[in-house]
Amino acid sequence: TDENSTIIKTNDVVVSLFKTNEASILNQKLKTFLSDHLIDKDKNVSLKTLDNEILKMREGASKTNKCSFYSSIIGSKSQLIHLFIQVEGFSDHEDEFVDECQFFPNAHGFSVTIVDQTAEYNQKMIVEKEKKKSEELNSSIMPLAVRKLFENGENEVSFEVQKATILYSSIFNWNDIVQSKNSTQVVSLLNKLFNSYDEILANYPSITKISTKSDVYVVACGLFRDSSSVNSAQFLSEFAVQMLEVAEDVSRELEISIQVTIGLNTGGPIICGVVGRTIPSFEIIGEAVNEAALVNSTGVPRCIHITETTYEDIKYMNFSIREREFSSNNDENENDTKKTYLISLPKNYND
Repeated sequence: TDENSTIIKTNDVVVSLFKTNEASILNQKLKTFLSDHLIDKDKNVSLKTLDNEILKMREGASKTNKCSFYSSIIGSKSQLIHLFIQVEGFSDHEDEFVDECQFFPNAHGFSVTIVDQTAEYNQKMIVEKEKKKSEELNSSIMPLAVRKLFENGENEVSFEVQKATILYSSIFNWNDIVQSKNSTQVVSLLNKLFNSYDEILANYPSITKISTKSDVYVVACGLFRDSSSVNSAQFLSEFAVQMLEVAEDVSRELEISIQVTIGLNTGGPIICGVVGRTIPSFEIIGEAVNEAALVNSTGVPRCIHITETTYEDIKYMNFSIREREFSSNNDENENDTKKTYLISLPKNYND
């Protein structure tokens, strides 16, 4: 263009790209030509910025003598074409420019470079889509607090918690269900049940989902700093009661007898960390974790089996609790029994 941004020369590539002819391009103002063809909803913002930068270049007030932006047009086959547009000023006295601290001389004309970057844009979108999928997958298997540590540059994540509450849940009659249903029905049941659990879990930010494997669902409360001050036993007991209610609802909806057992234990220390690289997983390790798994495996369907340590933290709260004794199967002491408790569904819950 000339110094007034009037187009004085073009080439066949631009003519083809914009589906026009040379006569329709020449002698038009650059801003007018671009405004007629660009389709971005924010094109007016880009063109206003371009106007301001051209004015700076013309008045010798630019340190770069360049202005660039991305936009798009409709191609000859009605396809969307993504463009990179750069306007650069040039002067008869460019040798007067010394270093980056100075302004360029007054521009007496402008060259406009227009590059079709549709392929690059589409590739970028594919990468972004896959990245989003990866992030969504990570968010489903990795606690937010742990993901933030990785984002902050931590290569290995491990820490110890002195006290937390762990919940294990499984389906008491799982083998019967697997033997009597086909693969589609089994997977559909687990999806329905676990997705329902997850929906409830969204209302408990202090509870962290640890894993699901086969019919086993594991969560914990009190692992992270923002949840360490809460009564982890209370929150998990409330969550567990809702799990039982959901299991009853799913059982009726699918017309399948689903007998859920749940075990809770409060204690520590608990070792926490991310294990693996190809498929990393957040793991919790310790006797307190093993105890939660044990009280689940020795639990009663439609009840929440809790240890004495969990009971001590919720005994004055509004739960329907009764005492139970069971053998821990300790080889060193065959008569080793521990006092545990069962939480039942509220009496007013409708079957």
